[in-house]
Amino acid sequence: MSGGKYKGVKGHNQRQGLGRLRRANTTDPARISGFERRDEEDELYDQLGSRSSATHGGESLLARFNRLAGVIQQEATGEPAEISGFSGTITVVRDRAGIEIPCSVRQGLKKRIKGVKNPLCVGDAVTYEAAADGTGVITSVGPRRNQLERADSHNRSLIHVFAANIDVLMVVSSLRDPELKYGLIDRYLLIAAANRIPACLVLNKCDLGDPSAALALYQGLGIACFATRAAQADPPDAGIASLREHLRGKACVIAGQSGVGKSSLVNALFPGTG
Repeated sequence: MSGGKYKGVKGHNQRQGLGRLRRANTTDPARISGFERRDEEDELYDQLGSRSSATHGGESLLARFNRLAGVIQQEATGEPAEISGFSGTITVVRDRAGIEIPCSVRQGLKKRIKGVKNPLCVGDAVTYEAAADGTGVITSVGPRRNQLERADSHNRSLIHVFAANIDVLMVVSSLRDPELKYGLIDRYLLIAAANRIPACLVLNKCDLGDPSAALALYQGLGIACFATRAAQADPPDAGIASLREHLRGKACVIAGQSGVGKSSLVNALFPGTG
């Protein structure tokens, strides 16, 4: 190393080459790893609480977002809506009538909400001001009840939030093709519990096997479970009808490995969607 300055190598806690990323490589009470393998530890939920990662001040990103959103909401103007998607730099919102409006985000709002790579996500409650050309401008965002997030693959201190205000996380698995994976189901359910999101389990392709053992296992844990055969419309599937009623009026995130029938399930629940 040359005689010039080199950040991160002086002081009591020298970190060669990690001056700016030292937090990403630091283990603290808010940074819990491998929780999908620790489902039998009763103290895990006490450690997690309602936070999954903390800022430098010890405040979770969700708590910080809600604190800022509460202040911004007091200054809100415009019509209420919910973010339904993104298209490049355009944020699509859905108003109370179910109409989707392409919107930009007011620059002042972008500057006030920081700490995550994508400060707004699907499910956020917002207000917007409509323009004459059919577009709009998002003026405020409301607090979140919960959120699903993941850490950046290159910088663990950077959080990506991809859904908020979720009413149910629907975990989909199949009895065969691909085989039922209990470990993967447990991981999804644990993520939902850690983020205070109600979950349900759908065992699809029940015509290829007997779902009774898996249903009994997860129903015994208080999980709402449904056995379906989404790819077969005839005769009518009672499991599909029960699941449709369970999801009615709820904001839902669907999780499951490739090939379990998520798309077929959506089409069976809401014909014509796909």
